[in-house]
Amino acid sequence: GAQRPEGEPTSQRLLVLGWSSKLPAILAEFASYTNERFIIDTVSTISAGERDRLAHRYGGDLGSLTLRHLEADYNHLPELQALEPWTYDRIILVGSGRAASEEDADARTLQGYLLLQDIFADRPEKPPILVELLEPENLGLLAGRPGETIISPMILSHSLAQVALRRELRGVFEELF
Repeated sequence: GAQRPEGEPTSQRLLVLGWSSKLPAILAEFASYTNERFIIDTVSTISAGERDRLAHRYGGDLGSLTLRHLEADYNHLPELQALEPWTYDRIILVGSGRAASEEDADARTLQGYLLLQDIFADRPEKPPILVELLEPENLGLLAGRPGETIISPMILSHSLAQVALRRELRGVFEELF
């Protein structure tokens, strides 16, 4: 392939399906990378204006990102197909913080994942998918399926427990997260 000039950042397109209060911090993390540029499209039924306001209020300076907030229901197959998810380098399914319960949030996330699998069934190019679940019991529903899964409440609780047991780890976790 073509080589990029020395020092020029690489560029990646990310599709983020869903919205939660954690997303502004994740966007800020992407914005902090100097050796990569990110073109990020967030997709949610929450208004684009509200998401933009929250992203900049809690994410800080996101100037290095190319950020678009698209209004769509990713659990509606025609709307998901219209996003052309196969054109992205990576896809992230975020557990919604606005669902009635963690079970409802995971149900929406899993439905979106299954729709993506249907869309990608006949395509040779399949971008990597990261799925955030909120309930550990739902992890088995993705067993043996392609993609990575994280259970964010478990990561947080394990981290807090480690800091409670060994206070000197606090600085390590602060740097990591």
